[in-house]
Amino acid sequence: MNLNSQKRGFTFDGQSRLEFSKNAASAEWFAVQDSIDPKGIRIKLMSPKTDDGTPMLSGLFLSDATAKVYPLFVAAKPGITDMNIFQVDGTLSFDAKKGNYTITRNDLADPNVYEGSVLTLHDSTGAFDFRGKVQLLNSNKDYNVQSAAVGYAKPDSSIYRLDTFMTFDINMPEKAVEAMGTDMATNTKGLTEALDGSPALMYKMGEFIGSKGVQSYMDRKGGYTPCRKCRRSSCTRWC
Repeated sequence: MNLNSQKRGFTFDGQSRLEFSKNAASAEWFAVQDSIDPKGIRIKLMSPKTDDGTPMLSGLFLSDATAKVYPLFVAAKPGITDMNIFQVDGTLSFDAKKGNYTITRNDLADPNVYEGSVLTLHDSTGAFDFRGKVQLLNSNKDYNVQSAAVGYAKPDSSIYRLDTFMTFDINMPEKAVEAMGTDMATNTKGLTEALDGSPALMYKMGEFIGSKGVQSYMDRKGGYTPCRKCRRSSCTRWC
């Protein structure tokens, strides 16, 4: 660690570890070479790797061996075939007033960014909120699923909640598509409106249509958007 009287903060060259979970395996030591301001901590977490070149990841993952969800905060996956449910990198920052740590590539000062992964951990509870693209199912040549979510997790208590958008691109007979549409219409009749205009809705939409698309949607909110603009083989909740 080097100090310079002409500069605010200090230059750090060493190892760091994010102790965000009671599970010691959720974090590993990683290299940090950066200038750090104690009054506004920001640490770059762009594609960190172990000494042998293994990617160190942050987010939520599903164990292929135990089928249990677990978090990582800059650590290598214990199982190479474990599913990446939610993944985030970018810059770690700390909000001293709120007591929150955030990892994202986004500019947190820009309220008009509705796409990109964001994880915010509440230091007092160990719980975290997250949003961005998620992987819930494995796809193949006949079945492709794309998902986005706004979620809440408290890993030390095994609590995970996801509010998701999902699109399906399925190779299936036309009659089957019609039957599925009829079934969906029957089962959703009388349910509350999905397009509630909430920030969570906008963040989920942003992963599919981008921030500019969300802005355009909000500008014309309340108007009718024909579903024929969507692919026939796909069904999205927002169209």
